[in-house]
Amino acid sequence: MFMSRGTPLRVAGVRAAAASLVAVGLVGVVLPLLPTTPFLLLALWLADRGDPAFSRRLRRHPRLARIAEDWRRHRHIPVAARVLAIALMASSWTVLLLVGAGPLPLASIGALFLILAGWLVTRPASAP
Repeated sequence: MFMSRGTPLRVAGVRAAAASLVAVGLVGVVLPLLPTTPFLLLALWLADRGDPAFSRRLRRHPRLARIAEDWRRHRHIPVAARVLAIALMASSWTVLLLVGAGPLPLASIGALFLILAGWLVTRPASAP
């Protein structure tokens, strides 16, 4: 099989994809219109399935470890992070509208943001 589980090509692909998601998430730390948490959670999910070494590295990172551990143990997203992520998605979509983005980008990004917001609000708010 071309990319069977654990092959060097698959591990490299997963690592590149997860690292890209972490990079986008980190950009979100300084860029107020980009949510951070969803990208980091997606990177963790991807790394857990294809690159255990990168997953461990993310889970031991001084800044990312708390988010990763909260998610792994309790599958919860704090209310403040949820509200901030949804507010930033709404702000991003509004900026796109104001700069004159076409109907297709507005509709597709709007749909993506609505799906993500729906997913965020259905996660538990705090640990049991």
